[in-house]
Amino acid sequence: MVLQVENGLLDLEDKQMDIMMRLINLSREVVALKNKTEINRLMAEDALALANNATHQASTLEQSLNDTEKRYSELQIKMESLGGDTGNLNSIHQKVKDMKKDAEELLSKANSGISELDKLGEILKSNEERMRKQREELEDLKQNATVVRDIIQEQVKKYSSCQ
Repeated sequence: MVLQVENGLLDLEDKQMDIMMRLINLSREVVALKNKTEINRLMAEDALALANNATHQASTLEQSLNDTEKRYSELQIKMESLGGDTGNLNSIHQKVKDMKKDAEELLSKANSGISELDKLGEILKSNEERMRKQREELEDLKQNATVVRDIIQEQVKKYSSCQ
């Protein structure tokens, strides 16, 4: 009977060891499952952030496309106003050439006018100098005439007193 009890106890110990091993394995699997769940949760958060970012970028690109289309339309209108047809770059190029030619002609006329003004300025300076000299000569002549008049008056007085 003691042998039966010992054998029963050994069986119980073996069963207890099996249960303990199962509990340890189950514990490990629970921890692994928790880790995997956490990893899956983090991956889901990353996927959500990427989706939100992609949505934001798509919205930004759509706005950029709208802005580009608007700018393209504005440029087409400007091109039409410049050259008639939107694709007619030759007429635009010709208008630019004509405008450049007109501007060059205006510059040439302006430069000629400036040269002419410079020449006239020189002539004016020369005339002013000549007039200054003539004024000085005139003053000298006036002074000489006054002296000669005074001499003549003295001579007339002498002759009149002599007679």
